[in-house]
Amino acid sequence: MKPFFCLIALVFTAFCLQAQTEKGRFMLSLHNFSPLLSESTLLAPTNTFGIAFGKDKDEFAGQEFERSFTTIGLETSGHYFIIDNLSVGLNLGFFSQMVTDEDDDEQTLSSFMAGPEVRYYIPVGSKGAVYLRGGASFGNYTYKLNGEQDGDPTALTQYSGGAGYSIFFGNSASINIGAGYGANIAKNETEVGDFKSTTSALTIDVGFSIFLGGTE
Repeated sequence: MKPFFCLIALVFTAFCLQAQTEKGRFMLSLHNFSPLLSESTLLAPTNTFGIAFGKDKDEFAGQEFERSFTTIGLETSGHYFIIDNLSVGLNLGFFSQMVTDEDDDEQTLSSFMAGPEVRYYIPVGSKGAVYLRGGASFGNYTYKLNGEQDGDPTALTQYSGGAGYSIFFGNSASINIGAGYGANIAKNETEVGDFKSTTSALTIDVGFSIFLGGTE
């Protein structure tokens, strides 16, 4: 009799996991977001809530220069499961960092990016799944000094991929922890010539998702 109940439990567990990522469901997610940019301004990584506060101190020729910064970086996405465990969707990423130096000059770097993403889930254990993801984002960033924009916006293109683990809670939510690798290309046209910068790095992704529709 015990093996029978174990079999029932396994079937029920598999159904619950598939119900999270079954065909026809929608997934809305919110994650921390730190774009891969190469700039003279600070680009401090955000914490799991997409926020960072801090100070930066430089020493040069016996003098110290200190700057304080506030960073906000968030990414939201909407996905639809076209088949069981496979979703396609749109990512929206926002990043803003304000740096204030000792002379009270304010430098603000802001970027907005959007693009498609694909995710595939592999159920593991009784309350989770491994996911694989890949996508691309497009947008631009602007640089302002004391509220005045300095130069034209710089075009951004970013490609990324990675993997992670989702911990499911019931049939409608999950916490997601993952890592990935991304490459960012920044382009701009200046009076002295065309500018192009390519940056690549490992990234850490922490966030949560809610699941709507499908089987209840």
